[in-house]
Amino acid sequence: MAVAIALSACNASPSPAPPAPTPTPRPTPDAWQFVNPDAPDQIVLGSVRFWEDFETDLSRWTIDGAAGDARWLRLEGNFCGGAFTMLFGLPDRAEFASGAGLSTLTLNAPIDLAGVTRPHLTYDVRGLSYPQDAIMVQPEARRPGGEWRSVGPVTVSRYPSDMGYRAADLTPYAGGEVEIRFKAYLSPLERPSRGFMLDDVKILELS
Repeated sequence: MAVAIALSACNASPSPAPPAPTPTPRPTPDAWQFVNPDAPDQIVLGSVRFWEDFETDLSRWTIDGAAGDARWLRLEGNFCGGAFTMLFGLPDRAEFASGAGLSTLTLNAPIDLAGVTRPHLTYDVRGLSYPQDAIMVQPEARRPGGEWRSVGPVTVSRYPSDMGYRAADLTPYAGGEVEIRFKAYLSPLERPSRGFMLDDVKILELS
């Protein structure tokens, strides 16, 4: 096989090879899949209940990256019990069978948790892929300007018809501001998928 080598004007030394691309790290699936955030011992923090804007106002969120043609987008329709939801996939829930990478959904403004002691991020999920860990979603949090860290378990796409209720402990961020984002990972699929839905994002304070 012929190999092309770039030559300088002074010698025939080969140019340094470009660095190899760094593979995208993927989280490890966690067996904890069923968490109900609507337990009686929880109350909603009115100052940070942002699920209505999440569903209707994309200006509060930044979407970065894509995995092939799949990325975060807003889906109109009663798929998770409301008029809108967020989808990692294609418009109109069209099927897709290829692609790899990640897409990130980030809340633009930090949330003020001053005076809060036991905050929990909660959200609903729905979607199916084969294998189930071909689509995974991981919430992350940080202090403004700090390092993003995973919060709660990673969720795999194992909810074909009923919603899964998920929760992540934000207690380490109580008393100050916190930023939130969701990272969706896509790896090779064995069968076409209609993507992964994310709905009713909010923060609860344990009473």
